[in-house]
Amino acid sequence: MRCLMLVLVALVGCDAFSFKASDGDDTGGFDADADTDADTDADTDADTDADTDADLCGDSLSTDGPDSSCFTGSLRCGDVLEATNEGGDSDFVGEDWESWFCTPNLDRWDYDAPERSYTMDIPAGTTATFDFATPCADLDLFVVKWQEDSCPSSGVSIRECESVDDEGNGGSVSVWSDVGAQYLVIVDGRGGETGNFRLSVSCED
Repeated sequence: MRCLMLVLVALVGCDAFSFKASDGDDTGGFDADADTDADTDADTDADTDADTDADLCGDSLSTDGPDSSCFTGSLRCGDVLEATNEGGDSDFVGEDWESWFCTPNLDRWDYDAPERSYTMDIPAGTTATFDFATPCADLDLFVVKWQEDSCPSSGVSIRECESVDDEGNGGSVSVWSDVGAQYLVIVDGRGGETGNFRLSVSCED
């Protein structure tokens, strides 16, 4: 019997006792190609983002002042805006953002930089999301519910304010309008900073 087993092993070979993970099983097989593709995609995305940021910061954008009051222009759903706060009005300071409950301003930034202010009418039953990229300077975004034709002043009552005021490369904020309302979208700089920024607006019912 022992001799017979040895003969069988010799005839069949080692392949009969080898293991290979097949596609779709959960036996711990490792796909080197998939891992390489993921790394390549991640590197490509990072390089593309870096190139895009460099292009934005290198662009020469209009520094013309606002046309009327403090408003530079208006925004609509689907807009992608590239602009700079340089040349804007300097109407708002840190105490204003605190009093309007836009930010606690724990680091006591004075926000003495010029701002860019845009109006946007958000339709009824709509959520508007503002994606804010600021790789060129330390800028913050404030979205304020405001129904007047002139800009708010210190001490007024603000019913709603959302902000992206983290140090870094921007972020996003969303507001929902139940019956439709005008909002101000304001970009301000900490510590007098000015620079280019990108603002994308998306909406959904």
